[in-house]
Amino acid sequence: METKRCNKCGERKPISEFYKRGRNKRGIQQYESRCRQCQAEYHAKYYASIKEKLPGTRRRAKEFTDADEERIFLAKRGTVSMSESSEIANEACPQLAPQYWPIGVAQSIYKQFGMKWSYL
Repeated sequence: METKRCNKCGERKPISEFYKRGRNKRGIQQYESRCRQCQAEYHAKYYASIKEKLPGTRRRAKEFTDADEERIFLAKRGTVSMSESSEIANEACPQLAPQYWPIGVAQSIYKQFGMKWSYL
């Protein structure tokens, strides 16, 4: 039975106590430099050190809303959303209701304010 020395604890252990790492160019099986027990201790210590970071990232993903999605979409495109454009239009021409606006008038108001037109 083959044995190997663990680089962490220094003990000689059978090959079955080491995780496989794949084969080299000549097809010979290679093993990790640390035994399974030392690897498990290392991973437990590592995950304990970053424990505060992990739940926060998972929680943020669950709290992602449609408003966040629209905000990210608009930040990437550099345009104004329809809700913002209707507010701007109502401020610019309060005498007209938004449902009666032709597209050309809205586009000209966008140009007047130096904004990019979007059909969201």
